[in-house]
Amino acid sequence: MKNILFISPTGTLDNGAELSIIQLMALLQEKGYRIINVVQDGASQFRSDYEKEMSSRGITLYSISLAKWWWPEAPGGIINDMETATLEYQNAIFRIKDIIHEEKIDLVISNTVNVFLGAIAASLSNTPHYWLIHEFPEDEFSYYKTKIPFVAEMSNAIFTVDGNLKEVWQKLVPDKEIQGFIPYTRVTPKKELSQGEKTRFVSIGRINERKNQLALLKAYHQLDRQDIELCFIGPWDDEYKNLCDEYIQKNSLMNVQFLGYQNNPWDLVTDKDICVFPSKTETFGLVYIEAVLNGLPVIASDNLGHKTVQQLFKLPRLYPAAEITQLKQQMADSLEIFNDKKVEAIYYQSHVLKRYAPEVAYQNIVAQIEDGDRQANQSMQAIEFLLTGVTRKTKLEILGRKLSQFLTRIRQRME
Repeated sequence: MKNILFISPTGTLDNGAELSIIQLMALLQEKGYRIINVVQDGASQFRSDYEKEMSSRGITLYSISLAKWWWPEAPGGIINDMETATLEYQNAIFRIKDIIHEEKIDLVISNTVNVFLGAIAASLSNTPHYWLIHEFPEDEFSYYKTKIPFVAEMSNAIFTVDGNLKEVWQKLVPDKEIQGFIPYTRVTPKKELSQGEKTRFVSIGRINERKNQLALLKAYHQLDRQDIELCFIGPWDDEYKNLCDEYIQKNSLMNVQFLGYQNNPWDLVTDKDICVFPSKTETFGLVYIEAVLNGLPVIASDNLGHKTVQQLFKLPRLYPAAEITQLKQQMADSLEIFNDKKVEAIYYQSHVLKRYAPEVAYQNIVAQIEDGDRQANQSMQAIEFLLTGVTRKTKLEILGRKLSQFLTRIRQRME
């Protein structure tokens, strides 16, 4: 039996990279592999659901405590003290290295370009390492362009979401074969969605700049049909949600609902709903596929990820992401000929169900695991990472400073 260690990016169930690779874990388990998973330690309203998911599948879950799990330049928090952060990174690498040894790991898989500690630990442990890439090197993820040589050197195999992202990566790393996969989401379409009383526009996903819900609010305002409810389902980034709230208040939009995070958002969707996904960027668009699999009419922007889905499954045309007027027009058309759109949606549901299965989605990854080169990719970059940035003297200084701060807080509490 092979033991496979995954390095996961968030330890939550609120993003496509996590949801899709849980299905890869499940597929590998069915084939007899033992799965171990490592995430950053941290309290989150979504962490308990993730832990329950891991436990229910019999996946061993480790948590490692450090301030930032991703690259220093990546989104998700700013590092103010790089010396301390480097020390934490190094400690995390050695903890992962210990896990590789204790669990007798045969392969390490880093899920998303943002996590890198497992690649270094694998190299130091003489263990093969695969990298799964979900993100285009643009917008919030443009930072990783400088990391591409490192990713290439630290990988026995690189897999990206099939389609446009694979083409981009093959051009970036022409000397290495880039293999594709299709993110899989296990949606069991309901025999019958809940019966709705009236048609609504529904958008599912995290409320943030990348998902671009403000564009949908602007199109809804132009549509001027406040008798039609606009419903957002998903957690949010506070700053962006405030922008949405300000727009709603400024334009007196009265029929907009934010329902927050839902463990199963499709329980809140009805057979009368129209799904709208206005994202600026997506790598694939799992929620887009989920809507199709549930037999719902869909309006989606033409970002590269949605284009990949549309091309792979030959779905209806997309609207230009920057064109709010065209989004408004598609919303108006969908209302006017809703019954025709519903018939079309049921056809595409059947069409996609025949082609969308984990065995097909992850066939390249599974084949590489079963037949690939077992030799580890030992890299001097891994050694250099550990030898630079923080000297022994600096480590002692940091530890001394931390101890002094701790003792000061204790004295203050006693006074």
